[in-house]
Amino acid sequence: MRKSFAGLMLVVGLILAAVGFSAGAGAATTGSVSFTFTLLTHQELTIAYSSGSAVSFGNVDPEVPTVAANYVTINVKSNKPYDLRYNAPGDFTSGTSTIPITRMDWGTAGTGPWTAFTSSQTTVVTNHAKSTGLGDNFNYYYRLTCQYEDDPTGGAYTGTVEYEVIPHS
Repeated sequence: MRKSFAGLMLVVGLILAAVGFSAGAGAATTGSVSFTFTLLTHQELTIAYSSGSAVSFGNVDPEVPTVAANYVTINVKSNKPYDLRYNAPGDFTSGTSTIPITRMDWGTAGTGPWTAFTSSQTTVVTNHAKSTGLGDNFNYYYRLTCQYEDDPTGGAYTGTVEYEVIPHS
């Protein structure tokens, strides 16, 4: 009888070892990972010329409105509603000669309507919805009307207009 009890205990022990000793053996165990971040407000602005590397008026006659041969496309990407504005920090210059930046106009089509540039910061797009996909494109055309009092002896004139995108407030 002793042998059969020992044999029975051996069989029971082997069965328990095969299926696991506890009721939870073989059950899946899970865990989780937590994430945290802060999404920052972000604006991006790129300027592309339709041709060349600058807006070109070519040769200009006094008192003849001259539309530039090319235009710019300003692409804005923003994850919040935004404003687009420009600043014309100075006049056109050639050596010591100057022509006021206010002689230049801008428009969203090559045929106008035209809006005169000012020498102060000016908002051209206000409270535009946040961007999707590839962003928002704005085409700007430029027209220049020089006057007879402007000095032609300076040669080629240059000037700069700066564009900026900011969150709408």
